[in-house]
Amino acid sequence: MRLAMIAALEPGDERYAAEQELFRLLLDLRSRATNERRLAFIATGRQRLTPDSRHEPAAWDLLAEAGEVIGERERAATLEEQAAKRAEERGDSEAAAGFRLRAGGFLFQAEKYKEAGEVLLRIVKEPKAGALRAKAGMLRVLALGRLLETNRTSDGSASYQEALREQIRDFPDDSSTDEARWLLGVLYRGTGRARQAE
Repeated sequence: MRLAMIAALEPGDERYAAEQELFRLLLDLRSRATNERRLAFIATGRQRLTPDSRHEPAAWDLLAEAGEVIGERERAATLEEQAAKRAEERGDSEAAAGFRLRAGGFLFQAEKYKEAGEVLLRIVKEPKAGALRAKAGMLRVLALGRLLETNRTSDGSASYQEALREQIRDFPDDSSTDEARWLLGVLYRGTGRARQAE
């Protein structure tokens, strides 16, 4: 790979073509569990490329994955958000939700629970996000739970309880909702409201 050469090129057609070649290679390597894949994503992540705006949203997604591989989860989340915005510009709400779900996951891994909750809430409120809404809702619940563990406030407790109730109300048939029911019951028992837990 000629990553240093790509990074040194001025924006324009030549750089765009070189980036296209890089993204094709990364896309091909992405599904392989090989050392070559890992090394390619590490090298790409270290270059911190800013891709040409003509690329498909998947280019930012690939760069986000490269960022995650080198441990830069917040940067990876930012790149996923950029991918989501580009998908929205193309009218692909479902793809945008998928990129945002990954952004929320990266923020969760980076222990940025408040920010993760905010990103995930956007998916939950997006009717065109389809089945990803329930997944985002449950990850949001977990992020708010972790936030509550690190910063115990009455506002945090109320937000966590409300997120659990919303998950149960909005996605009653989703398999993740069983966990939300259980967590709400645990919360009620822990606050002396055992009858509500039943």
